[in-house]
Amino acid sequence: MASTAFAVVGTASGAAAAPACTVEYSVVGQWSGGYQGAVTITNNSAALNGWSLGFAFPAGQVVSQGWGGKWSQSGASVTVLNESWNAALATGAKVTGGFIASWTGANTAPTAFTLNGTPCNTDGPTPTPTPTPSTTTPTPTPTDPTTPPTTRPPVSVTAVSVTGLRQIGPTTAEATVEITTDGTGPVTLLVEWFTGDQQGSPGAPDGSDTLRRQGSTHYTLTLSHSVRGAGCYWGARATTNPAAASGGSLQQVFIRRCVIT
Repeated sequence: MASTAFAVVGTASGAAAAPACTVEYSVVGQWSGGYQGAVTITNNSAALNGWSLGFAFPAGQVVSQGWGGKWSQSGASVTVLNESWNAALATGAKVTGGFIASWTGANTAPTAFTLNGTPCNTDGPTPTPTPTPSTTTPTPTPTDPTTPPTTRPPVSVTAVSVTGLRQIGPTTAEATVEITTDGTGPVTLLVEWFTGDQQGSPGAPDGSDTLRRQGSTHYTLTLSHSVRGAGCYWGARATTNPAAASGGSLQQVFIRRCVIT
């Protein structure tokens, strides 16, 4: 499925200037009457402790469910507020949310976003692809009742788990993540890395990785990461799009020869 992606960068004037941001909007999967979308925000400036993303659908799309944030819609206007676990957004850090929405006519992508109420300037969105007309003779519409189109995602994630996290170098971590689904449709994995000195708490964001897989019902993925932050505990948290029934998974490791002062 083709996707629409574009960058937005904006700053506010005055003492309460909002940080510059980059936003990527994409269509992960689309079917008759519905589609699955994703929005990734990159913070390019000062760290945030709480964020709000706003945009408006131009073609009557309606969100039925969302994850990676608290989604709400009033008319065409959509607002996504942070969850408690992803409120902190460090410089250079990314946060990804996903949603299921309905559409009719043309599934046109939104062209303007705001971060914490500050308008962002778009770099010119790529138009959303429209389906290519078929050259074959269409099948007559049956007169018997048919099953109405569904707006459920083409696959559900039943579980995601960070099954292993270890130090493989002085500043290198390696995580193993397992994903189980009820179908072979596309799944997007977001792994967020953290550093800190407190066990059981994620700590400070230290970057993220995003992977997309399809064609199976079970995936075992191994990812390595060059740690930049300080702290005796390294952490990795895994979430998926669509969201897993089990939520997300976080694991920490205490690095070798580290002393907490």
